[in-house]
Amino acid sequence: MTNLFNDIVSIEKQHKNYKLVRDTIGHSAARTLLNEVYNSVKPIDKDFVVQFQSNGFDSRIWELSLLAAFQEQKFSIARAHERPDFELSKNDKKIFVEAVISNPAFNEQIEDKMDVIKNIPKDGFEKFIYELRNESTIRIAGALFNKLKKEYWKLDWVAGNPIILAVEPFHHSLSHWLSDSNLTGYLYGIENNWHYDDNQNLNIETFEITEHKSTDKSIPSNFFNLKNSEYISAVIFSNSGTISKFNRMGKLKNYGNSDIEMIRIGNMYDHNPNASTPIPFQYMVGKDGPIENWAQGISMYHNPKAKYPIDRKMFPDFLHGYNDNGFYAYVPRFYPYQSETHIMIPEKYRNKDSR
Repeated sequence: MTNLFNDIVSIEKQHKNYKLVRDTIGHSAARTLLNEVYNSVKPIDKDFVVQFQSNGFDSRIWELSLLAAFQEQKFSIARAHERPDFELSKNDKKIFVEAVISNPAFNEQIEDKMDVIKNIPKDGFEKFIYELRNESTIRIAGALFNKLKKEYWKLDWVAGNPIILAVEPFHHSLSHWLSDSNLTGYLYGIENNWHYDDNQNLNIETFEITEHKSTDKSIPSNFFNLKNSEYISAVIFSNSGTISKFNRMGKLKNYGNSDIEMIRIGNMYDHNPNASTPIPFQYMVGKDGPIENWAQGISMYHNPKAKYPIDRKMFPDFLHGYNDNGFYAYVPRFYPYQSETHIMIPEKYRNKDSR
């Protein structure tokens, strides 16, 4: 059994979040579960552990999160080829999935989350979120387009089967604050306006858009209209394939130090058809609130022009979005838009090495 936390990368090259998970008692549950998930299938990438400990940490966390989610959805996972990342099988059908993350600009360092929050002007929060949302769209679009150029459908073992691109944003310390509303606009080339009529009924108007702009860049909209995009059957999005997810899921399995408690705070989808804002939630992990699963917080957006469409029943616990004469979605009973996990460590463990 491979231990992901046995150092094989020099200290100066180790990712700060790798060291955080390795060294802190508050992440003991995540450490155990990360090793369990990694060792649940045959390793195929000889550089996985090196990248996990260094500059590929975020990407590898996302891949392990997807692996756990696909296993939970009862897929068999083949390990015969290095690309795409996953070859899924169920009911005599195959689906290939390539994982991708949005990265910061070349050589750009991601600022600490608390430093960013501290420096947002009190009267400039809305502007900050607006600019972050636009920048995120550009980053995610670039990540998806780069994968589209790989032309996986030309590989002998992939040809004739659905391909999914699975993306998570890691380009900014607060990118996980954003829901997938900006992504759906880019994928389908649409935007929504909403208002309440005189009878307080919610009215939503959808209109087409042709581009997305950030401070210094503009890109065309409608990914599913790009050349060769018909080979991409769907795009998966999540903002929860993170260390915190592994920590919470590990806690639910009674892994790690039993004295550590976690509080999850966030916003969830409101199933009231007249609702225009999410519902806030807060619960103690493993004590109250919903029982989390790996699929929670994962969305799949289907390509209306897909050469090989995917039946949503193959992924029964995901959110499924479509744009067919208007956008609509099948949303799980509990669907979080975003959340934060607060770790509570008893005083007796403070300032002590976790190992």
